Amino acid sequence: MKAVKAYFPIMVIVVLASYVAYDSTMGPQYDDLDTRISALESRIDEMATDTSEPIEQSTDRLLDEIIVQPGESYVVDDYGDLGENGQASLVCKYMFREKERQRVYWYSPNDVFGKSYCPEQFDNAE
Repeated sequence: MKAVKAYFPIMVIVVLASYVAYDSTMGPQYDDLDTRISALESRIDEMATDTSEPIEQSTDRLLDEIIVQPGESYVVDDYGDLGENGQASLVCKYMFREKERQRVYWYSPNDVFGKSYCPEQFDNAE
């Protein structure tokens, strides 16, 4: 629903422009302003209740990022217990191709010898 809300003002402007830009091809049913406004309202209602898949349901997105300090216990497949490392780790959780994936990086608050934040998109090549 967030995607609909995000694009809703743009959709309203487009619909308004199409109805306000009256020409003779619209036919006699749109001659009176009240009829045009009610048609516009019903079109806006249709757009607001659109059930198509919103953009935030994309299959390539960052779900969560976790900073694991040395001594904390956090186990990741293929990496083991990250708390046993001598340096903090950054765990990035993604939804990628309908599966949850994780990437682990060395954590560095200033991006020197590590990352301070997760990339927004999952890179399958890494």
